[in-house]
Amino acid sequence: MQLIVLEVSLFSLWICCVKTRVSLAKKQINTGFIIDEEDKSSERAYRLGVELLQMDKNTITIKDFLNKTNIADSYSFTKSICLLLMETIFSIVTAADVRSYDAIESYSQAMHVPVIIYNDVRKLLKPNYKYLLHIAPPHLKAVVDFIKLHKWRTAFYLHVENDPLWPWRVSEIFTLTNASDKINIIQRHLGKLNDSYEQLRILDKMALSHTEKIFILDILDRPTLQLILKQITELGMNREGYNYIIGGMDIQEVELKSFEHGGARITGFQLVDKNGYKSKVLIPWEKRTKSEIKKGIKAPPFEMKDIFLLDSFCFLQQGFEKINRESPDLVRTRTGIHYNTNSSKEIVCHKHKFLERGPKILEFLKNTSAPCLSGNVQFDKNGYRTKYNFDVHSLYKKKLKKIGNWSSETGYNKDVIDALKKKPKEHKGPYVVTLVVEAPFVINKTDKNGKEVFEGFCIDMFNKLANSSQLQLDYVIRKRNDTKYGAWNKKTKSWDGMISELIEGEADIALGSISITEEREHVVDFTKPFMNTGISIMIKRPDKQKPNILSFKEPFSNSMWICIMCGFAGVSLVLVLIGRFSPYEWQNNSNTGPSEDFSVLNSLWSSFGALLQQGSDFLPSSISGRIAECAWWFFTLIIVSSYTANLAAFLTVEKLNIPINSADDLAKQSKIKYGISKGGSTEKFFSTSNVSVYKQMWEFMEATSQTAFVNGNLDGWNKVLEGKGEYAFLLESTSNDYRNQQKPCKTMKVGHNLNQYGIGIATKQGSELSRKLNLALLEIIEKGELINLKQRWWYDKGQCGQSTASVGKKSLSLSNVAGTFHIVIGGLVIAMIFSALEFLFHHKKNQRKQSKVIKTNLITDLTDIGHVNMERKNDETKPLKSPNINGANDNKGHPCLCRGMLTVFKEQNNSYQTTTTSPANLIMFDSITENGSTML
Repeated sequence: MQLIVLEVSLFSLWICCVKTRVSLAKKQINTGFIIDEEDKSSERAYRLGVELLQMDKNTITIKDFLNKTNIADSYSFTKSICLLLMETIFSIVTAADVRSYDAIESYSQAMHVPVIIYNDVRKLLKPNYKYLLHIAPPHLKAVVDFIKLHKWRTAFYLHVENDPLWPWRVSEIFTLTNASDKINIIQRHLGKLNDSYEQLRILDKMALSHTEKIFILDILDRPTLQLILKQITELGMNREGYNYIIGGMDIQEVELKSFEHGGARITGFQLVDKNGYKSKVLIPWEKRTKSEIKKGIKAPPFEMKDIFLLDSFCFLQQGFEKINRESPDLVRTRTGIHYNTNSSKEIVCHKHKFLERGPKILEFLKNTSAPCLSGNVQFDKNGYRTKYNFDVHSLYKKKLKKIGNWSSETGYNKDVIDALKKKPKEHKGPYVVTLVVEAPFVINKTDKNGKEVFEGFCIDMFNKLANSSQLQLDYVIRKRNDTKYGAWNKKTKSWDGMISELIEGEADIALGSISITEEREHVVDFTKPFMNTGISIMIKRPDKQKPNILSFKEPFSNSMWICIMCGFAGVSLVLVLIGRFSPYEWQNNSNTGPSEDFSVLNSLWSSFGALLQQGSDFLPSSISGRIAECAWWFFTLIIVSSYTANLAAFLTVEKLNIPINSADDLAKQSKIKYGISKGGSTEKFFSTSNVSVYKQMWEFMEATSQTAFVNGNLDGWNKVLEGKGEYAFLLESTSNDYRNQQKPCKTMKVGHNLNQYGIGIATKQGSELSRKLNLALLEIIEKGELINLKQRWWYDKGQCGQSTASVGKKSLSLSNVAGTFHIVIGGLVIAMIFSALEFLFHHKKNQRKQSKVIKTNLITDLTDIGHVNMERKNDETKPLKSPNINGANDNKGHPCLCRGMLTVFKEQNNSYQTTTTSPANLIMFDSITENGSTML
C-alpha cells in the first residue's frame, strides 16, 4: 500500500514538473514583416528590433518572418502578403505606399489579420477598414491648433510635388479647419526643388498684405526641407514678421542656424526626446558589421519611421503578453505549431481562408497601452494613435528651445500659452551700460574736478539714441577694467568680458566696438549694425621714395622711349628718301639734281622740331612728304599730350615701397612677423577658418605666440611702430583707420579686408531694449547723424590729415624737376663745346684756304713783274699800263691793282720786294668766281 502511494506521489511530482516546464517555455507568436527592398534604413531598424527582442525575458517571443519587396508595386506587395499568411501569422508590420495602400486595406479586412503601418501614410478616417493600425501619429492637428491659438486668419500650406501623399494631407488640413474657425488655408506646391525661388517670391508678395506671414512647411523628407529652407534664407524671408510651422515630428533634426539671427519665428514638434529613449538605441544603431566597416558603409540617419518600426516590435511584444495573460487560448499551439483551424495551419489567399482568431486579437491590440520609444502607444477604435504628446519647440533670434507640449487630448499646455502671452518685465531704475575703452569708440578723460568722464564715437551715438523720440532712456555708465569684449572660454566653460555681464544680469547694455558673431548671438541680442568692418592689416609706413634726376621720363616706360626714338629715326629716314626720289622736291635746284633741303641732318632737325612741337624751316612740297609729316605730327600730338597728362602725377606723388599688399603676401613670407589681439573676434575668425591661407597664418601665429599675440589694439599699434617694418598687426579696419590718423603718423592700412561683419549694441537676451534701440538707430541713420559722427572722430580729429585726398595745391620742389635743369645745363655746355670746335675747325680751314690764295697771288704777281721788266728793257720810255677804272683785272683769277695803289719795285740782289699801301675805304676782293661774280 505504501508503495502505491509513493508511486502516485512520484507521478504527481512528475506531472507538476512537466507542467512547470511547459509553463516556463516561451510561446512564439508568428509575425510577418514587409519592408521595401531599397530601404536600407528600415532593414537596419528591423535587425535592431529583432536583437532587442532576444534580450527581453518575457513569456512571449515574436517569431519574425521577413519579406523584402517593392512596396510601390501593388502586385509584388500582395504576393508578399499571401506568402506571409501561409505561415499562420497573427499580425503583419509593413510600410505602405500610396499605390499599395488599397491592397493593404483589402487584404487585412478580408483575411482578418491586424496590420501595423509604421510609416506616416494614412487616409482620412474610414471606419469600414478596422484592421489597420497606424503607429505614426498625425501631426497636422497640432499645426491647426497652433494657428487657432494665435488667432491667425491666413496661412500658406506648402508641400513638394514629388511627395505622393500630399493630396491626403491637404484634404486632412482642410477637414481640420472648418468654416467656424474662419481660417483661410492657401495651398501651394513647390515644383522645382533646386530652383523654387520664383514660386517663393510670388508667395512672399502674396503675404505682404498680411501683418503676420504664416507658412506651413509640411515637407517630411528632411533633405528636401533643408533645400527649401536654404532658398528661403537666400531670398531674405527669414527676417522679422515671418512665421514658419515645420511639419513632422522631429524638429530637433532640422538644421536652423540660418534662422537664428534673421528674426523669423520657427515652430516645430518633437515626438521623441533625443536625450530620452532614443539615446538608448543610438549606440547599437551606429554599430556597424565587419562587412560594413570593410566597405566603408556608414550607418544611415535614424529617422522617425525607424523609431516607429522599433515601436512595432515593442507594441506587439506587450500586446501578446496581455493576450497570453488574459486569453491564452488565442495563442495556443499543438506540438509547438500554430493552427488557424482544427484542420489547417495556414491561410491561403485564393481559397478565402481568414484568421479565425483575428477579430479577438485585434480587439486586444486596440485595448493595449504600451510605453515605447515614441511614448505611450495606444490606438482608438479606428486604428489611429491616441493619447500621444508632442514637445513644442520654438526659435526666435536664438537657438531652438522647448517652450511646452501639446497633447492629442487637451491641446497646448499652459507653458506654451504663457510663452505666447509673456511680456517683458518693467525695468526699475536706470539701465546699466558697460563699456570697454577703445579709441575712438570710447575715450576716458578726467575733467577739471578730477572726475572720470567718457567721450568718443559710441558715447555721442548713444546719447543721441537715449534722447531720441523712440527711446528716452535713463542710464548709467560702468567701465570695465580690462579690454575684453567677450569670448567663450573652453577651459572654464563660461563667457568673459562684457558678454558675461549681460548673461549674468550685471549690465543691461554693452557698448563699444562689439562684433556681431554667431557665437555671441546665441547668448545675447544685438541691434542692427551701426557700422560695418572687417579684419585688416596694419604695417609701418615705409619711408617715402625721393624722385631721381630722371623722374621726368617715368610717365613713359623704357620700351616706350625706345619706340619713340625708333619712330623719330624712321620718319627722318623716310623724309631723306622722299627728298631724294620725289621729283617734286627738286624744284629749287632742278638743273643740278635733288635739293639739299631734306638732307640727313635737315630731316633729323625737322622731325625733332615736330616732336617738340616747335616746327621747322624745311617743309615738304610733295604729297608723299606731306603725308609722312602729317602722320608724324599726329603721332607727336598724342604722345606729347599723354606725356603731359601723366607728368604731373609722376612729379608730385612720392612713391612708397610697400613690402606686402595682402594676407597672401604675409603668409608666403617669414621675414615680417604678424599677430592679433588675444580673446576677441579676430582670434575666433582665424582659429575657426577653413580657408587655407588663414589656417596657415593661424598655425604661424600659434607657433610664434610670444611675439604674435598682444593685449589689445593699442599694444598692437605700438608694436608696429617699434617693429621697424618687421611686424604687421591684424585688427578691425575701423580701429586701423583711426590709429593711422594719430601721431607719429607712421602706420598705414594695406590690402582689402579679410572678412566682413557688423558692429552693434548688445543687450540681454529677450530684452525689449533691442527693438527700441533698433528703431532709434534707424532714426539717426536716416537723419545722417551717424555719418557726421564718423567724420568727426575719424578724420576731423585726426592728427595726420587725410593723406589720401588732394587737399590744396602742392608746389614742386627742385628734386622733382632736377633732371630738366641738368638737361638744359648739359645742352648749353655741349653747345659751347661744339661752338668752340666749329670756330677752330673753320678758322683752320680759312687759314689753309688763305695761304693757298696768297701763294697763288704771289706766283701771279711775280709773273707780271717779269713781264714788266721785259717791256722796260724793250722800251724804257713806254709808260706803265694804267689799272682798270673798276679796280678789276680782265684776267680771271688774278688780283687787280686798284686805284690809289702804289707799287714800288725795288731791285735788290736780283729779287723783288713789293710794298702795297691802300686807303682805309679800299675794298679787297678775295677771289672771282667762275661766273664772274665776286666774293668778299
